[in-house]
Amino acid sequence: MSLAEARDALLMPPPKKPEATSSSACPYLPPSSVPGAPSTMAPGSRPMPAFLAKIMAANQNSICGAAMGTVSKLTVKSVLLSKLTIPLFQRRYCWGEPQWQTLLTDTAAVAAGRKMSHDLGRLTVCFDEASGRNLVIDGQQRNTTLALLLSAIRDEAYRRVEGEEEVDEDQAVRYRKMDRAITNILCPDKPGYEAWLSEQKADVFIGAGEVLPFVAILPTYCDRSSFFAAILHPSLRASCDPAEWSRTSDAKAFFSSYLRDKSHQHVTSLASAALGGLNWLFFPITARQKGDGTDNNTDDLQVIFERLALRDAMFCRPTRAGEFAGMGAADFVRNLFLGSFEEDRAVELYKELWLPMEAAAARQAGGAGGGMAEVLETMLDAYLKGKGRGGEGREGKDPHFSERFLGGPIYSRFKEHLAGAGEREDVVLRDLNAFALSHFGK
Repeated sequence: MSLAEARDALLMPPPKKPEATSSSACPYLPPSSVPGAPSTMAPGSRPMPAFLAKIMAANQNSICGAAMGTVSKLTVKSVLLSKLTIPLFQRRYCWGEPQWQTLLTDTAAVAAGRKMSHDLGRLTVCFDEASGRNLVIDGQQRNTTLALLLSAIRDEAYRRVEGEEEVDEDQAVRYRKMDRAITNILCPDKPGYEAWLSEQKADVFIGAGEVLPFVAILPTYCDRSSFFAAILHPSLRASCDPAEWSRTSDAKAFFSSYLRDKSHQHVTSLASAALGGLNWLFFPITARQKGDGTDNNTDDLQVIFERLALRDAMFCRPTRAGEFAGMGAADFVRNLFLGSFEEDRAVELYKELWLPMEAAAARQAGGAGGGMAEVLETMLDAYLKGKGRGGEGREGKDPHFSERFLGGPIYSRFKEHLAGAGEREDVVLRDLNAFALSHFGK
């Protein structure tokens, strides 16, 4: 597929499939009732949840826009040097061993010369002028994993030079050069990094949600402390609260274990392959600017994210299971709430009400990670049943509902519940939080 074809495939959603619906299946207002449209609200009608209203108001013929000539192929090194931010509406880092192994196998194939290069797929971003960073709409899991692989390679090079392993002087020089090069890519804002280092002592502790603006990837809130502890230089002996989400440190440990007994040549070749032999289809989208006369896209990145997730789930999913990890119902329910508020308020609600539910679910799942998503979905199902939405509708009769509808039956039922609750989204979220903490406290 050419770059132009890839651009067109993303901009234009596939034709909609006809779907039988019941006028009483969901109490949303009609599209004409969304903000900016003439009101046809009947007495006693309930307003559509704000985030769903945004989706309804978006251009149904185009998901997003991109300027001609901006779509290109970029190496991992180039992408990381551009600096990435993972927005709040993205889920936590959730890749596991099947995905880590697939990425490692692809990188090793390039390192060994069995492949000239490897395509990572599409990286969809939107440049944020205020921060000077690219906001990642699609490509979070792969980029985070690549940064962790590079940090493991850098740490292995450091260990072999500074540890007890015997290396000749030429190899030691190559390892030190590799150490510096990867560190400069993982922390591309060198003045900012050096200023931060000047204020640190050994045994650096990274607090929950702490922001290190000099790094190549600024993760979503819950991933920050464990991710930063993983990618900072080993000489800093960085650590975080062991109760924090640990999937990023698990990924790095997986790669470190793989590298421990590999030859000097393989470690060096793997670093070169990861930085220069893996290619992204870099797709920078444009958000609508008020008054620019265009009508190709939306100005809400979370709406773009949800619509791209729907498209990818139904039409563009990778053929290898080891290349992706599907989003769960809880991810979409969270965004259903948070997408209804401005960013500052959404962050407040996330920290106060949603994050404690995730922490309680992680504890019940037996640790940070594991089956937390399943535990959360079980809680959401119990909450909905208590509200009289037990899945007796079409999703309860259709065994393929989860495959054909974004977020599956729980997300579908939650949208109906939120529309019918007659309360503001933050009030319903507070009610859900109280139920969840009681549910997990049993």
